[in-house]
Amino acid sequence: MNYNRIRDKEDDDTPLSGIFTEAQRQDIRKKLEEFQDKHKKYIPTEEKKTEEKKERLIPFLNDQTYRKEFTHKSYPTELDEIPHIMLLRTHIWPYIINQQSITIAELQFLAEKSGIEGTCINTSTNQLLILNGDFPKGGHINKISFYLKQDMHNSETVIIKELLFHSN
Repeated sequence: MNYNRIRDKEDDDTPLSGIFTEAQRQDIRKKLEEFQDKHKKYIPTEEKKTEEKKERLIPFLNDQTYRKEFTHKSYPTELDEIPHIMLLRTHIWPYIINQQSITIAELQFLAEKSGIEGTCINTSTNQLLILNGDFPKGGHINKISFYLKQDMHNSETVIIKELLFHSN
């Protein structure tokens, strides 16, 4: 049978093979709707339960809000859950607490080892050096600033005076 020919009016009664008539389409649609209705009956719908939030002693890290900037002295210990911040504390905290001198190259190395990227050094008005860096893997903290003062005994080393965390 030639499918490319135009059907005549008298030929309308005999359908082409592989092509459904409108009556067949309606029957198929009706049958599919019956299957759909049966399927909906068997699938239990989940009822949305509104549970009240349980009060926790320590809220989730994502639910907490932080100040835009805070120093190492007011550091919230919940941030230790973020691995790169814990690394930063492990590498840098002894130099801050003990006021030990360190070269800028060593400090940059420890900062990069902790996950701080794009470090740059600026000078401020009160003879302090500022080492800034981005902290992409720091969770809520996206930038860190080290305030450095040159060591009086050795001009090549610095002492970390302040560590400032910048959050989103």
